[in-house]
Amino acid sequence: MAYVGLDELCEYNIGAADMAFDQVQGGEMGHTEGDDINHYDGIGGQYAKCRPGVVPGGNVETLLQDGVLLLTNYFLRSAVASLPSVITYIQGGLINVANQAKKQTSCYMDSVEIACAVGEPVTVTYNWLALKEEAATVASAATQLSTAIFCWSAGDLQIDNGTYQAQSFRVTGRNNLRPVFSLDDGTTNELRWPEEVVPGIFEAEINVDIRTPSSVDLMADAPTAFDFVFTASNGAKTFTFTSAGGGGFNPTSAPVPFVGGGDDVVWTLTGEIDHNDLSAWGVTLA
Repeated sequence: MAYVGLDELCEYNIGAADMAFDQVQGGEMGHTEGDDINHYDGIGGQYAKCRPGVVPGGNVETLLQDGVLLLTNYFLRSAVASLPSVITYIQGGLINVANQAKKQTSCYMDSVEIACAVGEPVTVTYNWLALKEEAATVASAATQLSTAIFCWSAGDLQIDNGTYQAQSFRVTGRNNLRPVFSLDDGTTNELRWPEEVVPGIFEAEINVDIRTPSSVDLMADAPTAFDFVFTASNGAKTFTFTSAGGGGFNPTSAPVPFVGGGDDVVWTLTGEIDHNDLSAWGVTLA
């Protein structure tokens, strides 16, 4: 039997009840095995193999609605040396088909990408790691959200309090989480699973396409960081991303583009925050 997206669910649990992700547009759940299988070829045609550790995880692209996992500390950790808040489990797959869903427990958000472009809604893509995974049968899906999405036309993008006829942006934050394995005695059927996850350096980068050139000077002795603020409304709430609470984005690229005679000249400005500047990742939805 063939299936379509109407037959699927993707949800998470941070308390008593399962909660649907904001409207899902794509993604996957599974695991990585680090590098490929380790092959060992010896003399005379001898052969052996050894599999590396297996790391459950996944990613999901959503249209911003409630953005629960963007808030509190489910992505942005409370301190540099801390992990983000644990998500009890994330599950996804076919609805009410035996063992055709995956359930991953003790999940931590590794990276988040927030994006918007002219003509499109605000999207949020989540990437996570987990400590365990099992096949699951999920009888029914959590209630879908009815919250309105955030469309581009109700948005406002500013760089250093100025407007530049922005066409699109993408801002990405990374916790750089790392799974830990050891030679300690393990549990059967879980021998290659990670024992824990530890935090890495917090990083964030931005990519903005604009039709009015900026005043960013990359040839300066010490190029000045720029603040980035984006707001959007869905009629009931306002979503805000701002770097103004921290040191802003250090510019890394702002080339002069060349295009065909009738094509639009669009400048691409990129930048990155100082490492571990948690205050430069400011997100509210209220």
